[in-house]
Amino acid sequence: MTDVHPDALVVLHAFGPYFRGQLLTDPAVIAAILGGGNASLVVRTRLPQPSPVQAE
Repeated sequence: MTDVHPDALVVLHAFGPYFRGQLLTDPAVIAAILGGGNASLVVRTRLPQPSPVQAE
């Protein structure tokens, strides 16, 4: 199943104000990039979920 709403994008090739390796997490920025002509310059990724802290 394809993830339509990634947690973040990683920039593969610099464009606009974004540099290679930058992690983008703003939902509005993600939507604008994926809906525009620069979608091929990023990769979709999921952010790791924090491990629950166990009480002692």
